[in-house]
Amino acid sequence: MSLIGTVLVGVKRCVDPSVRVRAIPNSPRPAVDAQRANRTLGPLDAIALEAALRLRSAGHATRVVVASVGPQVDAHEALRAGLAMGADAALHVPRGSGAGDWASEAALAAEPLAAARGLAQAVAQCDARLVLVGAQASDTAQGQTGPMLAGMLGWHQATSIVELEVLRDGGDLCRLRVATDPTTDGQVLELSLPAVVTCNPRLNAPRVAKLPDVLKARRAKIETLPAEPQAPHTQVLSATNAPPRRTAPPRIAKTAAELLDMLRHDGHISS
Repeated sequence: MSLIGTVLVGVKRCVDPSVRVRAIPNSPRPAVDAQRANRTLGPLDAIALEAALRLRSAGHATRVVVASVGPQVDAHEALRAGLAMGADAALHVPRGSGAGDWASEAALAAEPLAAARGLAQAVAQCDARLVLVGAQASDTAQGQTGPMLAGMLGWHQATSIVELEVLRDGGDLCRLRVATDPTTDGQVLELSLPAVVTCNPRLNAPRVAKLPDVLKARRAKIETLPAEPQAPHTQVLSATNAPPRRTAPPRIAKTAAELLDMLRHDGHISS
């Protein structure tokens, strides 16, 4: 028997952490060229989704719903990645002016307050009792969306967890036992539902979607919730590229004796 019911997982499409993002040259307003960079499902969002899928596999949850806040082009890609991993349904929560300006909508969606409001709207839509999100986004790394969402909903919360266990209280009641990041506070907590939980990279290793599931997710229906136009609360004041990395010029030995000295100096051969 399921004890939790529906689990909502917040997902976001982020710039690949291994990609170097550059500022847009000659831009009328400061911005980084994130739209053209390689973008993937947020690594910590994938970990949160994996935790929800394991709860469903264990019989603790009946349904896993992924929700994404922001421009359609980004939100739909993140949601389809979540569906390919095994989510049952997807919700898109639009944000911004509705004028189709990707940069302004993406900037608004990156704000934790806007993301938390969008996820609260998704919670009401799918009647979730547990929300799982990444501890922080790989691009902005603010780590505020989960706590803000818990405050808006008046729910219990635990942040940056590395362990998750469901405890049965009898009947349809249950609690969550979680362990937080040992490198910070290292606490073991018990939470009553409903609750918001943010996930640490140590929690699990997310599965890799299979090609048939990816193709199936491309055809899946994504529900779009009513848009709520908002203005960004923050503004990018400047954006500059990092200076190029300096590398030492290669050393070239002109004689055999110089080559031996270089090898001895670098520890490749003994004296």
